[in-house]
Amino acid sequence: MAMNPYVGWSVTTLLSWFLNKGSNSSSESDSEPEELSIAETKTGTPVPVVMGRALIKSPLVIYYGDFRADIYTETYAAHANFSAWPVILTTLLEWMTKPKTGDTATKHTHDWSGGNSGGPVKGTTTENRPDPIPTKEKEGPKYLMLLAQWLLMWLINGRNLKTTMQKGFKYYLGYQMLACWSGPNLRLRGIYLGQTKVWEGNEAREVHHDAPFVFTVNNDELFGGPDENGGFIGDIRVYLGGDNQPADSWMQQQMQADNIDEELRGLTPAYRPFVSLVVPTAYVGKQATIPETWLDIQFCPDRLGLGPIGDDANPAEILYELHVNREWGLCESPDLLDLDSLLAIGQKLQDEKLGVTVTLSDKSEARSVVDSLCDHVNMVRYVDPRTGKLTFKLIRDDYDAATVPVLNEKNCSSITLTRLDWRETVGEICVTYTDRSAQYEQSNITENDPANVEINAGAKTTKTYDYPYFTTAENALWAAKRESKQQGYPLASVSIEGNRQLSSLRTGEVVCLNWAPYGIKNMLLRITDVDIGDFTGGTVKLEALEDVFGLEKTEFGFPGSPGWTKEPVYPTRVQDFRYLELPWELMPSPDSYVFAMAARPDPKTQRWTVWRQRSGASWESTSSMTRWTAAGRLVYDYEEFTDAEDMAGFEIADLGGLDQLKSGVLAGGAPDLVSARRGGKVLVIGEEIMAWSSLVQLPNGNWRVQGILRGVHDTVPAAHGAGDNVFFLDSGSYANVTTGGPVIAAGETTQEAYNITTSTVDAEETFDYTKVKSLSTRRRPERPNPPGRLRLSAHLVENVIHTDTLIGDVELAWAPRNKLFSFGCVSQNDAQEYWTGAAFTTPDKADYLIRVYVGGTLAAEHSILDAGWVYSWAQRCRDSRNLLDTTRLELYTRVNGLESYQPQQRTFTWNIPTLADGCESEAEALERLAEWGTADRILIPAGPLTEEKQILYTEMPVLLLGTKTTNQEQGTVACQDGNWLIPDGRLLVVTGEKACQVITMEEGYTIVSWFVATASGGKAYYRWNGTAMEETEIGE
Repeated sequence: MAMNPYVGWSVTTLLSWFLNKGSNSSSESDSEPEELSIAETKTGTPVPVVMGRALIKSPLVIYYGDFRADIYTETYAAHANFSAWPVILTTLLEWMTKPKTGDTATKHTHDWSGGNSGGPVKGTTTENRPDPIPTKEKEGPKYLMLLAQWLLMWLINGRNLKTTMQKGFKYYLGYQMLACWSGPNLRLRGIYLGQTKVWEGNEAREVHHDAPFVFTVNNDELFGGPDENGGFIGDIRVYLGGDNQPADSWMQQQMQADNIDEELRGLTPAYRPFVSLVVPTAYVGKQATIPETWLDIQFCPDRLGLGPIGDDANPAEILYELHVNREWGLCESPDLLDLDSLLAIGQKLQDEKLGVTVTLSDKSEARSVVDSLCDHVNMVRYVDPRTGKLTFKLIRDDYDAATVPVLNEKNCSSITLTRLDWRETVGEICVTYTDRSAQYEQSNITENDPANVEINAGAKTTKTYDYPYFTTAENALWAAKRESKQQGYPLASVSIEGNRQLSSLRTGEVVCLNWAPYGIKNMLLRITDVDIGDFTGGTVKLEALEDVFGLEKTEFGFPGSPGWTKEPVYPTRVQDFRYLELPWELMPSPDSYVFAMAARPDPKTQRWTVWRQRSGASWESTSSMTRWTAAGRLVYDYEEFTDAEDMAGFEIADLGGLDQLKSGVLAGGAPDLVSARRGGKVLVIGEEIMAWSSLVQLPNGNWRVQGILRGVHDTVPAAHGAGDNVFFLDSGSYANVTTGGPVIAAGETTQEAYNITTSTVDAEETFDYTKVKSLSTRRRPERPNPPGRLRLSAHLVENVIHTDTLIGDVELAWAPRNKLFSFGCVSQNDAQEYWTGAAFTTPDKADYLIRVYVGGTLAAEHSILDAGWVYSWAQRCRDSRNLLDTTRLELYTRVNGLESYQPQQRTFTWNIPTLADGCESEAEALERLAEWGTADRILIPAGPLTEEKQILYTEMPVLLLGTKTTNQEQGTVACQDGNWLIPDGRLLVVTGEKACQVITMEEGYTIVSWFVATASGGKAYYRWNGTAMEETEIGE
């Protein structure tokens, strides 16, 4: 009987189910779980600080544990809602009404006739034919097949026809994170997992002072479900900090585990100064890692009582907090701040709704943060000489032009005015900011000045400003409009000299200039710098900029001197300048930045412009500045090996601008190494960068720089000669050679040419090709810093920084340096981190390279893994047979093939051990020492081969051990008594009158002897070849 396709499928499917019913195999082969992958937080990583409201997108992972992986499977079943019973019952009833089983027949009779003769023949036959009605026997198999179909439907409807598939693993993990520093009134505003907000609210620290805020997430589809990255099921405990914050109970259990170091077991910090997050063991998805976790934190300091500005902090409160905070701030006294000025600017910014959010996620200089805040809100700061307090002032249109101080011929002796050209103005301002509405990603906003574009014949110059502390488009637009107003007009710069009446003026104040020789009346100027000079000189110097709020009030008239013609003022070419590829500490980026420095050649020269020529390109002007680099010139030599922390410092002659640096010096000019360590005051001489703390003017007119840290950042101390230039890297006084950004990206090098031209209000210097300088970058910020605290030890010499002569094995010891985990400037003497007391760590994947130079020629290279090495005398002899010239050791840190920008190096004469005599035993050698030894030397009596000799113990006298013979043979060494010694490879090193040490010579070990066979009075040199001594030459 034939089987239709549907019936065939039913039967085969049913048979397959029965055959596989007992099988437990899945439809996919089992796979292995992933290894746990977590980026661990390194010791020394700064804990972020939030002032305002921000997303902490990279909390520090400080613990994780209880990791496991469970197989994740899903069962798939065929199912339907179909009932086969009506069909089955109807078919069974039909079958029951059929005839009984067996064939039935009906008899049929036929008439027929036949014969050969053709006559009729008659008769009958009977035959059986099948009945046309089906019988039970014939229809039975069909009903059995219907029964099989019903059974299959029953399996499908009951979901019994199914298969199981493995779809990866479900990972479980517990962990703890540090988010940021805590503080009063801190609030938790949101929690994100995998960039998805799972909770939003406003939980205050004060509400959760003795318990965490706990939020339960129960969403196994959070990261895309089983077909993607799974979900999250578990509790999130957020501890908001405070004096009563307890240690987490789950962490207490974890810290009792056997895998915890014994000295740490049972110690569970509460982390009270911080916002921390604990996730007890939870389902974290289908990836073996900690889910991306963000915390929305709001902390608005309120020590001044000004309160927040919207979701942001008041800039005045941030300035105060930076100054006085004892945990992560400057820990300074509030008495050093002018609180009235802070309160005034805080109230004004509150009225303007100009709040900011500052997130400090790395080690930053407070000065750079304060400068950036001033740039954001258009503010200046200065130390008021009357009070000695740091004072702040907003630049606003908040003055009455009729009442501001007036400058004229009565109180001013001279002015120099410089005005920008329209070509130097900007037609479009682009401001980048941190957009809170876009999950704190960077956004930008532009402001155009159509009038400026029209004046410049359609040319539009665009300038970009980065204001990351602004978090709203409204504040960013305010900044863009402000910059557009200031940059879109050629404002005048004015240098003024006057009498003591001007000493009461302060930075940020507005004055009115009336100057008849120039025909100027009612020109409103904003003071940018005040130099009150000294009492005996009586001259006050001001730097000022035309005030953008008073442009319409200035009148230019006829000067009243029809016969007078102003003589043009021509610029003087810059004399003292240089270009420098900045280290990582001065520009924390792996890309290469090059900056230019220029000392002001004379008072009449106002501006300097940097020109750049990239490889294969034409010259282009990049940066143009009116502020010059403070610089001096060494009066005397400054030696390489002064104290690493040199309080006395050095004397320099003023090349310009030194008086501008006095505001950063303690009263009385006292040196302060802590100030130098903070990293805000650095200078460069040659290739050495130093930190300084004090600058004092001497009676002879020169200046003394004191409180020096030698060789900071990626440099080491070097010798400097009288006449060398000293450039002070004061913020804003050195110029990027590009229009913004690096000269070359990380991983690449380039060679470029640079030049500097100068200008006055009347003229510009002609491009002078004789001043062109070329610079090749060396990937400086990518290179590791050289080791510090290098010390040498050798025979009777221990832990010296430097020495002219050494003898015997030389031991080098040093401390590693890791710029990623050090703050400010590190002293060459530091054995550990100054600020934290933590041990210095070697950079990841670092080793040390030592190059040996003899007489200026590279003799050998040695690779070292640990911070210390013994360079044996035998190895030195093997590296080079030239034992007469000086030896120079250069020590580099090396990471990924990149050597430190500079090496630590020491140059010395390596003296040769001197033979005192040959002996057959240690006992005989000790007798010889007792007989010949004195307090500080060995006295060798005259003998057949030499006159009386003396060997100081510092010259390393040695007694060679072996077997004596009366005959000179190959490999023998002459002795004091005229006999010969066959050395056995040992010698006795004399270190004192009764002190000595027996050593075994390595191959190459060389000694010098006065015992010459010809008694010529010369010297003989012997070299151990591993089995015997051989006479050798040492100047090869």
